[in-house]
Amino acid sequence: MLRRYLLGMMIFVGFISVSFGSQQCVYQSRTVTEHSTTISERTGITRAVVPTSNGNKKCMVNFSVRINDEWHMATGEWEWSGSAPHQQACAKAVSIAESDVISRISQRDVSSEHVLICNDDEKYTELKNITVGTVGSVNQFRPHPDRHGTFYHSGATCRWFVDSSFTGNDIRQYEGVICETKPGKWVVVDKF
Repeated sequence: MLRRYLLGMMIFVGFISVSFGSQQCVYQSRTVTEHSTTISERTGITRAVVPTSNGNKKCMVNFSVRINDEWHMATGEWEWSGSAPHQQACAKAVSIAESDVISRISQRDVSSEHVLICNDDEKYTELKNITVGTVGSVNQFRPHPDRHGTFYHSGATCRWFVDSSFTGNDIRQYEGVICETKPGKWVVVDKF
């Protein structure tokens, strides 16, 4: 009984590893931070535009902001080449100061989403070592970036594709033509 169980588990584990070994997977991660804080009032804005040691100019601002009936000090600065009007640079410094004070005092809602997408369908697996006569689905060939769409050759629907291979210490780019021989089956008729 124990032998049958172990043999069954070995077959099951072997099947899982083969199944996962041929999959192409993409990992996507997204993190969103939201602030639920808004500035209801600004007062006492002072600004100073000063030259910097590298020949640029810097706008520095200080002011008070009211958030939820409490006052907080906001400071910010923005350095620029001096070619734009100082009002634009000081507006950027004010925006930085506001963002800074909000991030310091607000409560944040952070949500994170992680998705692993695996595709083990053979018709989407990119072909390797493509030669004239290679057969596959249209999704297995990389479409040509400049020659889009289909054309007809000797009564068959055809399209361009690209392929690349590593030769020596360089990557070689190839172009080719595939034509549909049966519905969903494409054959490489030329590659150069």
